[in-house]
Amino acid sequence: MMRTTSRPDLEVSGIGHAGGGEYYAVKLDGVCKVGGTVDCLTFEANGMTAVDGDVRAEQRLESNGKFTCFGALQSSGGLKLEGQITVNGPMRAERLDLNGYAKVRGDCEALQAKVRGAMIIEGRMTGDELDVKLEGPFEAENIRARHIAVRHSGKGGLRKLLDSLMPAWQARLNARVIEGDIVELEETTAETVRGRTVIVGPGCSIDCVAYSSDLVVHPQAQVRTSYRVES
Repeated sequence: MMRTTSRPDLEVSGIGHAGGGEYYAVKLDGVCKVGGTVDCLTFEANGMTAVDGDVRAEQRLESNGKFTCFGALQSSGGLKLEGQITVNGPMRAERLDLNGYAKVRGDCEALQAKVRGAMIIEGRMTGDELDVKLEGPFEAENIRARHIAVRHSGKGGLRKLLDSLMPAWQARLNARVIEGDIVELEETTAETVRGRTVIVGPGCSIDCVAYSSDLVVHPQAQVRTSYRVES
């Protein structure tokens, strides 16, 4: 594909430092620090990476290893994150694919989100489809999506590693309010769950469920109150 921009590429390999700015493609391998906001078409980081500002990747952003963003993280395309991720601001993307642990100090917005591991969101989680495989804690103030599926992933490799490093951590989702069209939950604690179809699976503890079509409660789940609303 012909390049239609005069932006330069940014490549760092080994141990290095670079300045922020506008780039076409960013590729960081090793131990890298970027001293400012990055605006680019694609962003790829492998190893230990820290960006002292926002990161905006128009097409895609991929990180494998330990990645710290001291600002907002945004991609009009997809975010593919593996390892340990810290974002000191909101996170937004068309698609989010997380395998590991992420902490977001702000809201998280993704039209399609697949999370396997653990995630702490100091704000709201919103989107269209949210698929969570719990291998550690998942926390958010509010969760809202058209289809929400939360499942316990069992004793996978990442879960065993998290258990050995942080035995006090529970593979459990905690939220104040969960709202969607179709809501399927396991190992979840919430004050309020609202949906057209709500399936409360094993290990759940829900204060109140409001549903407009169907409600299914597993024998090993607790729902303190529930009521049907007009759709």
